[in-house]
Amino acid sequence: MKKAIHLTSKERQIYLALLSPEQRKTLNEYRKYKYNSEVLTEFSQSGGDWKFLEMQINYNYDPSHPQDSTLKCSCGKGVKYLYYCQSNITSEVLGFGSEHLKQEAGISNAVVREILNGQHRIDRGLDEILYWYARGYTFPKLMYEFVQEFAYDCEVDEYFKAKDLKFLAAFEEQNLPIYNRDYKKLEKLVQDVNSRKSSEEYERKLEEEEKLRKEREEKERQERKKREQEEAERRAEEERKARIEKAKKEAEIKRLKEKFKYYLDEQANWEEKHQTKLEEKANQIDSSKRKQTLRKDFSGLANKRKEVTRRARLLFDKLFDEETSEMYALDPDNYGLILVLYGILGQGKTKANESVNIANVAVGFVTRLAKKFEYPVEQTDQELYQLYDKLVGILLSKGVLRRQGNRVVYGVNIR
Repeated sequence: MKKAIHLTSKERQIYLALLSPEQRKTLNEYRKYKYNSEVLTEFSQSGGDWKFLEMQINYNYDPSHPQDSTLKCSCGKGVKYLYYCQSNITSEVLGFGSEHLKQEAGISNAVVREILNGQHRIDRGLDEILYWYARGYTFPKLMYEFVQEFAYDCEVDEYFKAKDLKFLAAFEEQNLPIYNRDYKKLEKLVQDVNSRKSSEEYERKLEEEEKLRKEREEKERQERKKREQEEAERRAEEERKARIEKAKKEAEIKRLKEKFKYYLDEQANWEEKHQTKLEEKANQIDSSKRKQTLRKDFSGLANKRKEVTRRARLLFDKLFDEETSEMYALDPDNYGLILVLYGILGQGKTKANESVNIANVAVGFVTRLAKKFEYPVEQTDQELYQLYDKLVGILLSKGVLRRQGNRVVYGVNIR
C-alpha cells in the first residue's frame, strides 16, 4: 500500500461486492468515525460560534438529482454530507451542507476546504483498502501481534486513540487491510518498539512476513504450473483422440479391403466353377467356333456378375457405416441383404421424388440375379420380403427415402 488509489464508482461497487456483510459494516463504521474525527478537529481549531456534533453521509447521493437526497440542509437543499452543529450561544442544533456551513456557521473557507480535503483523503484511503483486499492483501497480523505483545501502553497512545484501537481490532477480526495512514503509524510504532528489542527478534518477525510473501508467490507459481499442466494434458488428450480416430479410419480401410477380398475370392471361385463347366461343354463340341462363343459368353457373364457385386457392395458401404451396421444387425457379407438394398435403390441409381421399387420388384430382381449368377442367397422369398421392409424402414429414418402422401419416394439422388 504505497500509492494512492482512485477507484471509479463502478470499480468501487465491484470491490465492495467481494466483502462479506460484516466486513462492509466494519468499513462503513470506520469511515463515519474518520469523517467525524476530521470535521471535529477542524471545528475545534476554527474557534467559531458553533460546536460540531456529528456528520452523516448519503452514500447513494446523485449529484444530478440532489432533491432526492435523504439528507437535507437547514435551507432545504439535498446534500451528500450533512454536518450537525450546536450553537454556542443559543444551544440550537442545525444540519448544514458544506456551502451553508460557511454562511450560517461562520466557518471560514479555509476550514471548510480542510474539512472537504480530509473527507477526500478518507475516501481515497478506503479505496486503497478495497483495492488491495481485492488483490489478496489482508490485515497486517504480524505487526499487530508484535505491538500487542511487546509495546507499552504509553507507546501505543502516541499513535492511536482508544477509538482507533477499537477499529484496529475490528479490522483484525474481519481480516481487512487497514487504512494507509493507520498502516504507516502501525509500522512506525513497530519500529519504535523494536528499537528496544534485539535486532535478531525483529529480523525473525520480518522473515516470517517474508516467508508469507514467498509462500503466496509459491502458491501463485504452483497454480500457474497447474494451469500449464492441465493445458498440456488437454493437448495430449486431443492428440490421443486424434490417434484413436486415425486408427479407426485405418481399421475401417483394412476392413473394407478384407471385405472386397472376400468378394473377389468368391468371384474367382465362381469363375473357376463355371470355367470347368465351360470346358466340359467345349469338349463335347467339335466346332472351334462354338468353343469361342461359349468362352465369350462366359467372359461377359463373369464381368457382369463382378460389376453387380461391386456396385451393390459400394452402395451398402456408402449408406451404412460400421456403427449403423451393428445397430441394425446388418451383415455386409450377406448377398441377400446387399442385393435387396441394390434392388430397392434402383440398382444404385435414384432420382429424388421418384417412387421406390415395390417389394415384388425388388425381391424379384434379387431372385433373378441369384439364379442368373448363382449368388449364394440364403434367405427364402418370405425372408427377402421381411428384409425389404426392414431396409425401407432404416432408409426412411436416414432420409434416403421419404413418404409423400401414400407413396414412398427417393429422398436423394444417387449415382
